[in-house]
Amino acid sequence: QWRSIHEDGSPFPGELHPAMETLRTKQALNNVIMGIYKPNEELAWISINSFPIKSYNGSVPAAVVATFSDITDRKNKEIELTRIREQLTYAMNQSHIAYWSMNAATQTFTFNDQFYKLYATTAEREGGYEMAANVYKREFVIPDQREMIKADIKRLISGKVETFEREHKILRRDGEIRDLIVRINVMKDEFGNVIGAKGSNQDITEQKRVQDRLRISESKFRAVLDNSFDAIGVYHNGIWEMCNPAALKLFGYAKNEELLGSPISNVIAKSEIERIKEYAQKRMNNEDAPTAYKTRGLKKDGTEFDLEVSISDFFQENKKFVIVILRDISERITHENEMRRLNNELGELSRHLETVREQERATIAKEIHDSLSQNLVALTMNASYLKSKISGLDKTAKKIFDEQIEIANGLIASSRTLFNSLHPSMLDELGLEAAIKWYAKTKLKLSTITIGFKSNIAIGNDEKSKGSNLVFFRIFQESLTNILRYSKATTVSVELNKTAETFSMQISDNGIGFDLKNLDTFQHHGVIGMRERMKAINGKFTIKSIIGKGTTIKVEVPL
Repeated sequence: QWRSIHEDGSPFPGELHPAMETLRTKQALNNVIMGIYKPNEELAWISINSFPIKSYNGSVPAAVVATFSDITDRKNKEIELTRIREQLTYAMNQSHIAYWSMNAATQTFTFNDQFYKLYATTAEREGGYEMAANVYKREFVIPDQREMIKADIKRLISGKVETFEREHKILRRDGEIRDLIVRINVMKDEFGNVIGAKGSNQDITEQKRVQDRLRISESKFRAVLDNSFDAIGVYHNGIWEMCNPAALKLFGYAKNEELLGSPISNVIAKSEIERIKEYAQKRMNNEDAPTAYKTRGLKKDGTEFDLEVSISDFFQENKKFVIVILRDISERITHENEMRRLNNELGELSRHLETVREQERATIAKEIHDSLSQNLVALTMNASYLKSKISGLDKTAKKIFDEQIEIANGLIASSRTLFNSLHPSMLDELGLEAAIKWYAKTKLKLSTITIGFKSNIAIGNDEKSKGSNLVFFRIFQESLTNILRYSKATTVSVELNKTAETFSMQISDNGIGFDLKNLDTFQHHGVIGMRERMKAINGKFTIKSIIGKGTTIKVEVPL
């Protein structure tokens, strides 16, 4: 009536109880293992031994004697050990590492499933999960490595080594050559005798390929680094970790050891250290900080120089490193200063020449007004007087007098136009708006272009804007000339605007426009001249042009 189970967990029928079996078979049973459920449903494991006691005539058992031993603790440990072994075996078979063991007495090897996967073969093909010690003769062992493996086996058996590892190559059954690393631990009994070895074979082909690629990449990187004209370095927590030869040369050091391990502040001029520290602190706090800037470098001998810095961060093993590219820009700064000086001189010369030209224009205009125009008027008056005093003129002579008077009047009109073009008197007398309206009317009288004006400036001249009136007028002259020559426009608008702070003029057309990328070419020297005129009076010049949609020029000067 006992509820019992076999070792494998299957029910153990009561009629097969060892005592009943002994009665039936008349044979002793030794160490029968069974599990029994106690009244509290707790499972206990027992070991039963039973043997018969025969009758006086020895025919049938008169009784059965049985012994029961509680082996629950031992059995539970065996079950747990079996479970652990099964899990370990499963894990070993699922891993990419081949495990094996060697019996020193029989000199045979036993392998797990992964071993055969590693060698692209099967246990059946190789004759089972055990192989003789001459495993080194197998086809998957590369011939030139067989002696090495044979010697390793001898070393294992001799007990001369406790543990070691070796890399070698194998030829898989599919013909592919792979790289392995073999790790071996020798096993000994309590007397120090070698009883075998355990080992693992791990495929490191991909790992070696990656290492080879990394080695090649590192070699290329080092070659680029060493041959770079730019100084390149790496630092961590403000300490130099690496630098190339150009960096050593830049700061005047002969050996890496002189610079590596030292604070990066050693190569920064004292006047710049606080600023650089501030940038570094901002980067550490993940705040915005410049990644490219100019500073002052410090050579080993104490010489300071202009330095350009470009930096970028990277992380490695949870550490933040900084790559820094450094360039000595002392010569460039010198050239820039010289270029700036020359540009200033050219600007001054340009303004001087413009002033001289305006003065010459004013002088010529004055000569035209005071001399030529007056003489032409006098000539006209004299011709008219002579015509009225000389009687009896024939028609031909009278016609000639009339033609002379007409020519003189035409010259007078032309001289007035020339005078106003060179230096319009109405610019000084009536102001900018009147001057540009007069010029537009004169310039566009033979054109189909219509022009519109918009202004918030009172008629007359304004002392605040008087200094810029001539510049604005010349820019309008140049703009209108360009519109007539190139724009193919039909309408032009001019807007004059004055505030308490600024005085501006905007000129727009609906012409064909042009590409602003070509603004600085010789063909657009007129635009360049406008820009230079505005520079001379500290004004602002802007131009916008869209191909097919026209051009807008705006000039603005602070009052």
